Amino acid sequence: MLLVWIALAVLAVATGGFILLLYSPVVVTVDTGTGQMGIRWLALLTYLRPLPWARGSRQLLLAGIPIPLAALRGSKKRRRARGQPRTRRRKHFPFLFRLLRGCFRDSTIRRVLALQLVSLAGGVLRSVELARWRGSLSLPDPALNGMLAGVLAQGDWGPGSGIFVNFTGENALQMEFRFHPDRLAKALLGFLFRLPYKAIYKQCLAS
Repeated sequence: MLLVWIALAVLAVATGGFILLLYSPVVVTVDTGTGQMGIRWLALLTYLRPLPWARGSRQLLLAGIPIPLAALRGSKKRRRARGQPRTRRRKHFPFLFRLLRGCFRDSTIRRVLALQLVSLAGGVLRSVELARWRGSLSLPDPALNGMLAGVLAQGDWGPGSGIFVNFTGENALQMEFRFHPDRLAKALLGFLFRLPYKAIYKQCLAS
């Protein structure tokens, strides 16, 4: 009986952890001023890397503990060197090619697949939201800078919109995106459940 309660407790903890991870957004930050991009998921995973035009090193933190990326790459290369050479399996390629060709020739599959791809794309876009952004602008001419500041102050593009004018020559953009795994999972499940499996099965038999 004790083992049953232990198994139930482990199952409950695993389920709770999975739900927590599924409904916890992945935060992606981009800062052109510092030239850094970061990815954060709860307090478990943090990944920092420089933007393509910036200098710096990549960092990976697991629960606040730095993970050496160079050591991971080195161990991966050593495992590949010790392993056997990979052999490509080509025997399934003709079947897959015939299956894909038959599916794309079927008007029912094409119609349903096109609709579901559009729905999937919409679900993927809805899973990402722009949480906040801030832009700092500076024109080379101080007079033009002052005119721009006045125009922004009189219109709807003032500080409340996240756009600021400075006279230090700094142009920077800060953005924070939130990626929701639960919304993506919902979009993927909806895509998979609505596929025309009966028509695809007929194409499998014909191939």
